[in-house]
Amino acid sequence: MKRVVAWLLLALALGFGCRSQGEKPRLVVSAASSLAEVVAELKALYESKYGDVEVVLNLGGSQQLRAQIERGAPVDVFLSANVAHVESLASENRVAEWFVASCNSLVVAVPTGNPAGLRRVEDLVRARRIVLGADEVPVGLYAQRLIHNIQARDGGDFATTVEAATVSKELSVRAVRNRVLMKEADAAVIYRSDALAAGAGLEFIEISDSINVIARYPVARLEGSANPEAARRWMELVRSPEGQAVFERFGFRACEEVE
Repeated sequence: MKRVVAWLLLALALGFGCRSQGEKPRLVVSAASSLAEVVAELKALYESKYGDVEVVLNLGGSQQLRAQIERGAPVDVFLSANVAHVESLASENRVAEWFVASCNSLVVAVPTGNPAGLRRVEDLVRARRIVLGADEVPVGLYAQRLIHNIQARDGGDFATTVEAATVSKELSVRAVRNRVLMKEADAAVIYRSDALAAGAGLEFIEISDSINVIARYPVARLEGSANPEAARRWMELVRSPEGQAVFERFGFRACEEVE
């Protein structure tokens, strides 16, 4: 019952159902929370180009957004932080087209002043309070792959030590980042773009490309879209040099640069 009520509230928020006469048609874009700044700017660009359409943004964890789509939420375009979610929807014939829009990488985020004195990702073993993404969340999955990479390279008890010091696993990268901003963690593994977006609120430690994990961000136009032409225009904007420049401005990188 709770799930039904939640879906109805979401559908109402996204404009499902009848619109009043003269109201602009809507393009509903569901996007991973780590893309908040990117899609906000893309929305402004889109609406400046196509003033006849209102873009409605729906932000959340990629796994939550995928579940909403599977339950029939009225979504036109989906931007995920993990290719697997789009591939799963495609296997269910819910995707009309998709491509990888941009890439991201991981960093170790620490509170301003770096009280634990960490200098590299291997120093996570010295942190007493670590926050990661939940295992079902893309940033959590990528963090586990990173930990595995270090464990496989160095051996020892790196993975078990990090796990023992992990005090929380959050359902979105923004929730992970917030724990650092509130100084409730000595360190966290988040996306580079989210660390940059935090400004002076935190510091971060870069991770060597040899062990880092690259996050590929796909964008998908969904089958059954209420406004397929508007959705195609969004896809074109994301693919365009102007759209790609937005991703780069917020810390994302062209995939060929990091893969």
